[in-house]
This record gives sequence, C-alpha cells and structure tokens, in this order.
Amino acid sequence: MDFLLTSTLRGPAGRSRKSTHGWAISACLFVAMVTMATSLLAAPLPAPAAKKAKTPAALPPPPAPVFTGPRYFFNIDLDSRYQIVGRGALTEEAAKVSDCYRFIANSAGKMQQIEYRKAGVPQKDPFLGVVRIDYEYQPGVERRWFRNRAGDPMKNCYDIEGEELTVNTNGYPTDVTNLDASGARMRDSLGVIHYTRILDNFNRVVNGQRIGLLGTPITDNNGYFETRTQYDNESRKTSYDNFDANGAALNNVDGVASFRTSYTIFPEQIQISRGAFDANGLAVLEKNTGAHTIRILRDNRGFKLSEAYFDITGAPCLDIKSEVHERRYTYDEQGNTTSEAFYNTDDSLMEEKNRGYARVTYKYDDLNRCIETAFFGDDDMPSIIPSLGAAILRVEYDANGDVCHQQYFDGLGQPTPCTKYGVPAIRIWKQGDRTVISLRDGSDNVMKAPVTGFATVTYKTNAQGDPLLLSYLYYDRFGYPMSYIPRISVINPHLYAMREEARQLALAHSSVIPMQLNARVGAGAAGFGALLGFILAWRKSSYARRRKIYIPTPQERLLGWISSFAIVEGTLRFVLTVYWWWLDHQNASMGRTIYVIEGIIIVFFLYRLYRMRLTMRVLNIEKDHIHRLVRAFYAKANLRPDWMEPRNSYMSGPLDVRIRYFRQKFHAYLGFRQRGREGRDLARALAQYLRAQVRGVLAPERSRMIAFYYPIISVCYVLYSCTAFYTLYQLVKRY
Repeated sequence: MDFLLTSTLRGPAGRSRKSTHGWAISACLFVAMVTMATSLLAAPLPAPAAKKAKTPAALPPPPAPVFTGPRYFFNIDLDSRYQIVGRGALTEEAAKVSDCYRFIANSAGKMQQIEYRKAGVPQKDPFLGVVRIDYEYQPGVERRWFRNRAGDPMKNCYDIEGEELTVNTNGYPTDVTNLDASGARMRDSLGVIHYTRILDNFNRVVNGQRIGLLGTPITDNNGYFETRTQYDNESRKTSYDNFDANGAALNNVDGVASFRTSYTIFPEQIQISRGAFDANGLAVLEKNTGAHTIRILRDNRGFKLSEAYFDITGAPCLDIKSEVHERRYTYDEQGNTTSEAFYNTDDSLMEEKNRGYARVTYKYDDLNRCIETAFFGDDDMPSIIPSLGAAILRVEYDANGDVCHQQYFDGLGQPTPCTKYGVPAIRIWKQGDRTVISLRDGSDNVMKAPVTGFATVTYKTNAQGDPLLLSYLYYDRFGYPMSYIPRISVINPHLYAMREEARQLALAHSSVIPMQLNARVGAGAAGFGALLGFILAWRKSSYARRRKIYIPTPQERLLGWISSFAIVEGTLRFVLTVYWWWLDHQNASMGRTIYVIEGIIIVFFLYRLYRMRLTMRVLNIEKDHIHRLVRAFYAKANLRPDWMEPRNSYMSGPLDVRIRYFRQKFHAYLGFRQRGREGRDLARALAQYLRAQVRGVLAPERSRMIAFYYPIISVCYVLYSCTAFYTLYQLVKRY
C-alpha cells in the first residue's frame, strides 16, 4: 500500500512539467482514439470463449518508493524481488519506545541504511541476526553490508558479512553473491557462493540456482538445486518447487520437493498455510517437523500470533522436535513478546519437550529490556525449570545495557538456588578484558557455591561474546585463587571446605586435622612416586638410545613398584579424602567404602610385589635372541625342555619358562614356574646367565615408537610430579 501511494503521488508531478502543451497532447490522444475505434469496428468479433481473457491481470510492480525521511516498521520481510520491505508502520514518536526497524534513504530515494532498535537503542534484530544493514551503489551493482552496534562487520544468520547484487535496468537483482568483510566472495552456511535469479516481467524471481566454489551449479546443504516459484496477483508466493539438473522434481533433505502456500485474509490478520509434497506430487510429512501443513497466523504488524502443525489428513499433529501441536504468542504495544504458550491437539496446555515448561511470560522496563521471566507448567501454575532451577528469573542492567544482576525465585517468590551455580543470585560486571561473576545469597551477600566451592569466577570472551574455556579463573570468598593445576571444580571446592570448616570442627571431631594431613600425604606421595618414575623411565630411555639391552636389577624393579604404588595410592588417598570431606564433612567421617577401595588397591600391589620373585624383564632385545639365550641355558643345565607353542613356554621338570614378547617395544617378559629347591636355583641361575650374556650384545635398531615412547613417559612423570608438589604447596600454604 505504501508503494502504491508513493507511485500515485509521483504521477501528477510528472505530468505537470508538460502543462503548456496540454492542447497538443489532447489533440493527439483524440486522433489516436478515433483510429483505434475504426480498427476495432473493422476487425471480426471475438469468439465467446475468448471472454475469459477480460480477467484483469496482475498490476506491474510500482517503482521503488522515495523516502523523505526515516520510516519505522515493527518487522521486515524479503519480498519476491529481493527487497527488504517493512511490515507494520509506526510513527517516529512511537518508535522511540518500541522495538522496530528504522529505514533511512539517501538523497536519490534509494535505501541507505536499515537499523533495528529497542526503545531507540540499536540491538541485534530477530530477522537476520544483525544490528544494521548499510547499502552501497555502483552502476549495475548494489552491496549490502551487515554491521554490529559499533559499525564493525558482523555475520548474519547465514554466516556472511555482506552481499553484492547484480541488478537489471529496473534495479532488481539477477545475481546475489555472498561477501566477507573484505569484499571477497565466500560461502554461506548452505555452502553457496552466489545465487543466480531469473526474473519475470514483474521482476520477481521465478527460477533460482545455487553456484558453488568452482562456478558450477550445486545442491546446497538443504538439498535445493534449482528452485522455481509461482505467485498470486498480490505477488505472494503460492508454490516453491525444487528440481535437479535434468529438470526432474528433487526432494530436499526434509523429503519435500514442493511447497504450496495459500493465504486467508482477515480484517486484522493473515493466515498462511504451507503444505509439503514429494517429487511424485504426493502429500508428504516433513522430516524436520513431522507435519504436512504448517499454519501460521500473523497480525497486521507482521508478528507471528500462532504456529500449528497438521498431518496429511488435515488433523492436528505434534511437531516431532518439540512434541507440541501449536505455539501461541502475545505482544505489547511496543512489539515486545509478552507470552509464549504451547498447546496439545486438544487445545490444552502442554510442556515443550526441550524447554520443560508450557507457558512463559515476560516483563520489560522502559527501555524494552526483559526484567522478569516467569515459567508455568501444563496446569498453568508456576513451575521450576530443571535447566534453570527457578520458576522466576529477574534481571537488572547497568548503565551500558549489560546484565549486572540476576535473581532466581521459586513459584512463591522465595529465593531458590539456580542449577548452574547453586546460588539464588549472581552479580556480573566487567573488569578489564574479563567478565566477573560473583555468587550471592538472597540478601545479596557473597557466598560460595555449595558444590563447586568457589565464590567468584572470571573469564575472557571472544569477539562474539562467548566465554573462552581455558580462561576461567576461580576464587574463594576471601579472594584466594582456586585455579591451580589440575584446574577443575572437582577438587578445589573440597579443599576449600576443609579449610573453612577445620577450625570449627576440630573442637568437636578429632579426625579433621588427620584428614588435612591425609590429603597432604597423598599429594606428596604422588609427587614422590612420579619423580621416581621419571628417573627410572629416563634410565630406560638412555639404554634404548645407546642400543644396549637392559635387564632391571631387583632393586630397580622394587623402586619401580614403589613408584607405581605411591602414584596410585597417593592420588587415590588425596581425591578420596577431599571427596569424603565434602560428602560427610560435618561428621568428619570417611565411612567404610574408602577402606574397601584402598584394600583392593593394596592387595593388588602386594600381589604384584610377590610376582616380582617369579618374573623377569628384558628390554631392547630381539625375539629370536631371547629364545636362543633361554635354550642355551637349558643346554648348559643338561635339560631338554619341550616348547609349548600355545602357552609360549619351555616345559621341563624343575623349571618352566614362559616368554611373552612385545614386538613394538622389543620387550620380553619372562615368567618362571619353579618346582622345589632345584627350580628356584635354576631360576636364579637363568637370571644371572642372561645378565652376563647380554652385556656385549648390540640391541636392535630402535623404532620411531621406541625413540619417542620413553621420553614422552618421562615428560609425563615430570608434569605429574610438578602438579602433585604444587598441590602439596597449596595445601600447606592455604589449606
């Protein structure tokens, strides 16, 4: 209607320029009309069937409007000519307190900028996900750039930062190319570089193709190759069909080849019904929604009032993702969403599967910022949302418009701990390049999280405002950092609890101080074991580097056992101590489970200690060489063993030797089965014989795996040792 009004106003202005020659124009028109009447009388009368041709055709599109100043609309849409048009006009006064788009034109009447505002403050819009669109014009070319509030490039909902439109003589695009911030071509989220458009006589796109990186037509990520569009007399889309390179109907990723749309006009609303059909022309259910028809109701401002789903028979059905039949929305005069509700096929409230509530309401301040969100269940009573941990969320903002305070309440309006932090309120502010979150109780006092134990957390964000995972730092109520290695919220809070409650509980429970000592001993033992493991691993690495066969002495094997036991038992003791302190710190009792776990660990290591008497390890040796040495020993002992292939064993009367060989590491593991005193003597003699024989033997050329295996193991031991000793330092200094 706005376009028609503008076109009507421009008509008389064009004619007034020739008013002095009006009599000449009138004479010419009179002669032309007489000539036309004469030719019509001479022509034969048309057949009766041709009367259908008198049906009025669609009017040609009016020229682009000329703006005389900023114009404001509640919503925008992309029409069939790829022009951004406004829906729901409002005055400049109303725009100051509303959520709306501001259209600005240049002196030539062409669009210069479109900006989304909430009560006059630029914000990211709900249509393209950008703050504003800037226009550039060159002969035959139009560019649209997407900007943030500061005017810097930002990506829209299709992950592009700009568009270049090749326009025809009427100014409508025949090609749309995706651009990055530098103006270079780029692919959008659908994998397309640019789109070609074939227009009809009214400059509406009727055929479109997607062009990929190699400059050839492609099928985009949604399954579209070539699309053809038809319209009604009001240029509203009535069918949208997808075809392959051969011109055959093609199903997209949702199993749909054609969408057919109908419109029902009401005085204040419009109902849009879109049905899905497959490549055979049969009605089909969309894979994305599980529905055949989606029915949307919009008001005259362009706001969606409802969205409902129906099956092939026209009966109400559920959306497969949210498992609801219909969504309904309400808005205030400023364009803010005031409520959203979900309904079943019987028109009763039902919970949306992914959100956990059936209805939500919003309240706003004078700047159209949401200050309260309330959630309700399918009985329309206040409901605590599991993902949030509250039924009511209240928000406050600072002078810059950023959230600075969040409070969580139950259905009765009482403070309740949120799910994420376990506290009823948080304070948020900026400190340099970091965002600081302080945990608060219902009276706005600093408190610690009951599970994670910290009272303050800070982090950095990327350009999009998303937190950087490795930038998190945690602090307790007194400002002490809780971010030492390992920086996880599983250990720190329990140490925090030990320090906080030790003084109070020491008077009533004698086991508090031993538990603190227990954690320190565990960390120290783990560090000592890792350091000892590093020394042994480095020794093995030196033998491999010098190509020498290495047989650990009994003392070295004992040190290796001590190293492993100290690492496992120390780490287990440390973790279990802080866990049991957290679970049962008021009683200062660790319970019986810890003794069972530690008992199993100790029994296992005692068994490994016993096995050291019956086993032997030979490193950096060829398989044939170790077998040859064992057979040579049996020959010197005047024994003739039998080789048992299934068991990898040499079987003899007093002594059986089982050889397990690891080819990747050139590692031989010998197990002895002794019978009587003679067997024990033979086992000792075999060990001495092997050590004597391998001294001058050259080890095999080490593989790449061996070259890196022991150094990497050594480095891991060093890192673990440093972590354990630093933890011990923190325990002694701060806990």
